[in-house]
Amino acid sequence: MKTLYTLGFLISSFLFISAQSQKLNLYGRISDSVSDSAIYNANIRINDSNVGTSSDKNGKFSLAINAFPLKICISHISYEEQSFILYEHPGEGLDIHLNPSFKLIREVIISSEKVKNLTKDNLFAVNDFEIFGQHLLMLVYDYNFSKEKNPWLVLINSNGDTICKTFTGKDGSFFKDCTGQIHLLTQNEAWQIFISNNSITLAHPSEISAFTKAMEPCIASIGSNYFLKKYSHGQQVLNYIIASTVDSSYENMRIIADNAGLKMLVSRNRFFAMGANPPTDADLRFEEMCFTGPVFAPLYKLGKNILIFNFVDSKLEFYSEQGIHQKDIPINFHKNPCWKEEIISDERCEKVYSLFIRDGISTLREINLENGKLMQAIKIPKFKFIEKLKVNDNKLFFLYRKTSSEELKAIYVMSLE
Repeated sequence: MKTLYTLGFLISSFLFISAQSQKLNLYGRISDSVSDSAIYNANIRINDSNVGTSSDKNGKFSLAINAFPLKICISHISYEEQSFILYEHPGEGLDIHLNPSFKLIREVIISSEKVKNLTKDNLFAVNDFEIFGQHLLMLVYDYNFSKEKNPWLVLINSNGDTICKTFTGKDGSFFKDCTGQIHLLTQNEAWQIFISNNSITLAHPSEISAFTKAMEPCIASIGSNYFLKKYSHGQQVLNYIIASTVDSSYENMRIIADNAGLKMLVSRNRFFAMGANPPTDADLRFEEMCFTGPVFAPLYKLGKNILIFNFVDSKLEFYSEQGIHQKDIPINFHKNPCWKEEIISDERCEKVYSLFIRDGISTLREINLENGKLMQAIKIPKFKFIEKLKVNDNKLFFLYRKTSSEELKAIYVMSLE
């Protein structure tokens, strides 16, 4: 395996794990003190440092530690914060139990309405939203305040009740990185968002171009393995790489090439036919945009497996958390003219959906992971041109604003059960 040059920068600067100076691996599991069930998306931080991570759906976490003693702080929006000091490595995994917080608004079952506006009781215009555990984090303009006192970060539960909010004054959009951390991207900066003890905090600002250059290639992570993507040959070749934070090494996992697109890029005669001068870089970029699109073969993490939807070769590929190929199943739903190049995953329920749009109406169809066939169609009725579809725990969330009224852009929820 070769040393990945950019991995150290990627991890040490933005994932808060230093691949170059890593000494010990601190790991463990976080669970509910009452039910012993795993706690997903708990924040684990080393006090007075930039080192931190989140627990996965099994409650497990891993941190690279350089020295002891250190103070560990664990927090979750639904639990009481806990902190303790470690004077030396425990020698085994930590077993951490958090006590439920009873100060939060009680979760209730969504009403019998098929589609519900979660923000209709607020003067919110929702610019963006992201899934945070069982809650939703929103970036909103609150019309109860002046332009100078906007926008706000607001956390709501799945019934639309506000849990906490904070004024940011920073417009932008959300980005969830390959470890599940949520960032606010503004025009010039990237801020990591921390949510704990009914409060929302922005921290660790980074220069936006350096952040996107480092973070966008990282697609998913399982334990100490990170899965990155790299395009080449006019974006007609897509290379997936598995990188390890244990020894800062990497290896190619899968290379997917669009042979038809490569053949189109070989010939530059169309430019010479228009004049004696050879094509410029701008000409070649124009050619890539107009004649060939990038290879579309997205990678998703589902439980402890990695899925690659290889639409070039019409197959769904399964890989282990170590990047070892397991099996392929054929797929052909992407040949439907109404199919949109988008796969929507429900990581909590380990389901994936394909999206179809016809006359502005969106339809979801779950993909059977045993045979690659599509299952029952789920149409989103009476809502045309909805935006940012996300599925979590068998619930579909999306943004929508009625074009025929003055209604503000809102978040809607629809049960998929």
